[in-house]
Amino acid sequence: MRWIHKIGLGLSVAAAIASGAAVAQQQQFINVLTGGQSGVYYPMGVALSQIFAKDIPNVRSTAQVTRASAENLNLLQAGRGE
Repeated sequence: MRWIHKIGLGLSVAAAIASGAAVAQQQQFINVLTGGQSGVYYPMGVALSQIFAKDIPNVRSTAQVTRASAENLNLLQAGRGE
């Protein structure tokens, strides 16, 4: 099951970077989906969010605490996170 998490995280990062590059001079919001605050994905999501906000022009980013995999997939499908 761990490889699914890694693939999902990799796809999320790639999508966030690609979508940030596609929009020129327009403020964009990136919502990084994580897991619970006590889990391993939350600190990674916070770090990615900070990197996106710092290094991608015109981007605001936050890390959203979720109930992990199933909720993340639902939020991704609804277009409410990266």
